[in-house]
Amino acid sequence: MTDNAKEDVENKYVMPMPTIPRTDIPNDLTHEEKVERFHRVRAEELRSAPHLYRGIVERAYTGRSKAVALKAFCLQCSNYQRNEVADCRVYRCALWLVRPYQEKMPGNDANVAMACGVDDKREGACGGVAAPDIAD
Repeated sequence: MTDNAKEDVENKYVMPMPTIPRTDIPNDLTHEEKVERFHRVRAEELRSAPHLYRGIVERAYTGRSKAVALKAFCLQCSNYQRNEVADCRVYRCALWLVRPYQEKMPGNDANVAMACGVDDKREGACGGVAAPDIAD
């Protein structure tokens, strides 16, 4: 096989990384400019949050509570729809097992599910409750 043929075979199975030009964020910002941009973006996010959830987002921005930060993240991801957080179908999300507002079921805590593995669907494998059928 020639070198060109080898390259063609290798390139056929290698997915190129997408390049997204970031023209909106200059690389030569000073520390003060980064801090100013940080505060501006956070203020915009607080203004865009529904009044009911502004307190949660504001508390999350203090960085004092991981639970509040998780709740704010999930709410932002679901466009502040609490029922969408509870019924989240993004199973690939690393936070899915610990998301807020989900219905509590016996034997269905995050530690048990992580210990047995999400793919283990045998009856009784996850604390006496069969693991949910999760499709990609």
